[in-house]
Amino acid sequence: MFNVSPEFANKAFADAIVNLEKEGLFPTLEGELPVLLENRVIESIKALGYDRLWVSDEFCTRKKLNLVGYLIKEEMIHSTGCLSTHDHRLLVTTPWECHYSFLCSSRETIEKILAFDRFEGFYCSDRTHVFWGLFGI
Repeated sequence: MFNVSPEFANKAFADAIVNLEKEGLFPTLEGELPVLLENRVIESIKALGYDRLWVSDEFCTRKKLNLVGYLIKEEMIHSTGCLSTHDHRLLVTTPWECHYSFLCSSRETIEKILAFDRFEGFYCSDRTHVFWGLFGI
């Protein structure tokens, strides 16, 4: 927990967040795939027939192939890491300082995933802009 100077604290907002957590709703963390979504995402990828996934850090400098069942059982995903399939047809990643994740694949694959579990989101195109700081990606 962060120490906040009293002049910057907002007790009403802090209490509201605590009350939401009691109801099973948790604020998202920036730059991380929410823990509440991890197994849902992995299970939906498993439903496509994948039994192994690459787990890597955000730069893909450290990468390890893991059994899907092990990933569901253990919390193995690097907090700012990526999940990808061995055939490079699917990537799940969360950019730094963002409160959203990308599920990258063909529209057909995304539709199959959404048939298994309805994630909130929208389809991107070559006209979708993502900004990180002052720079467009």
